[in-house]
Amino acid sequence: MNTLLIRARSVARKLGILSQLKAVHSVFQRGYEEHFDTALLAHIQSGDVVWDIGANLGLYTEKFLEKVGRGGAVVAFEPVSDCFAVLRSKFAGKPNVTLEPLALSSSNGMGTMKLAADPLGATHQLVDHNAHPGSEASAQVTVVTADSYVARSRTVPNVIKIDVEGFEYEVFKGMKALLTEPKLRGVFCEMHFALLESRGQMLAPVEIERLLTHAGFEVKYTDSSHIQAIRAS
Repeated sequence: MNTLLIRARSVARKLGILSQLKAVHSVFQRGYEEHFDTALLAHIQSGDVVWDIGANLGLYTEKFLEKVGRGGAVVAFEPVSDCFAVLRSKFAGKPNVTLEPLALSSSNGMGTMKLAADPLGATHQLVDHNAHPGSEASAQVTVVTADSYVARSRTVPNVIKIDVEGFEYEVFKGMKALLTEPKLRGVFCEMHFALLESRGQMLAPVEIERLLTHAGFEVKYTDSSHIQAIRAS
């Protein structure tokens, strides 16, 4: 997606017509979000290692487990304690699932998570170091880079799914070394344009595409807010 399209999208959002445009789009491409799910699951093979970054309550984690089979493994990253407790209960006794109470970003340390009103919702967000969550509830969470996690676990994923509510760019900046690993075949990410813009990162999607392309991936949008990056053969 180029800078002109991103700016046009921003203008449409500010004019209050973006949702209408998406509604028109959905008439001609029904179930467009399903294209992302279909592409993601189709790219996972038996025996794969799959990362679920921003696992929430494990909807994708469960699907990934079915695809990788007994010979594969899934690592689910979820820093919000209430959501993590659900994951721990749901996947208890499953040896090929690793649950990590961590947020992935561009550095290692501690971060602040702004908590949504629904403790089990999917809209909890990390906040910038110089920002304050205000009157909203927040929690301190452990933050790591993907590269440091790979170095620690000595395991390279074959497929990665990312849904981190506006912190996509930080996640990608923290996996520059991982992106060059030949074993990593596919990266699938939801792009939160409005949240990125609110953080002063309107053009982050362009930078993310550049990182992926430079690392040897072919990138395309499966719909208006999801990208897939497949390593070029």
